[in-house]
Amino acid sequence: MQKGIRNLFLKKLDKHHHETYLHSLRVGKYVKEIAWREGNYDPLTINDVADMGKLHDIGKLCVTPELLNQKSITSHQFKLIKRHVRVGYDLLRRDLPIAACGAGKHHPDYAVKSYPNGLTKAEKESIALYMPVVVICDFYDALMTRNNDAFKEIDKTKRDQVGSLLTDRFPDNERRI
Repeated sequence: MQKGIRNLFLKKLDKHHHETYLHSLRVGKYVKEIAWREGNYDPLTINDVADMGKLHDIGKLCVTPELLNQKSITSHQFKLIKRHVRVGYDLLRRDLPIAACGAGKHHPDYAVKSYPNGLTKAEKESIALYMPVVVICDFYDALMTRNNDAFKEIDKTKRDQVGSLLTDRFPDNERRI
């Protein structure tokens, strides 16, 4: 059932904004690869961890495609975009509580502080272990694939540092990321 719900959300995201959908799939792939390499995601499954990445931006369903496509945004528009964190958490928390954490906690500056009901202490600890991975994979993919004003300001050295954080976590996969 969870797989069907996840796929439904991903289809909606693809129809709403294809670039965000592709970004989300890449983030899920990166997170899954790191979890698989580390083998330290128990009691979560590898798919739970991947879903934290795949569905992290599901809240962008509340942001118009026109705004998502803009190269430069105002502070008001940025406030509208930031809502996607809470919206994503609320959309997922009942049926996909682990993925809800990926959606609600992937921007540390305005993350949802609580966890959905029903998660065990061990699940919360495992989620906490992988949230930095989701955050850095999200940032890394955005840096490497988007061409907008916010990311033009970040020089190649900083992009390389983000890449290093990922490759340090699993150095034998540097070429795949």
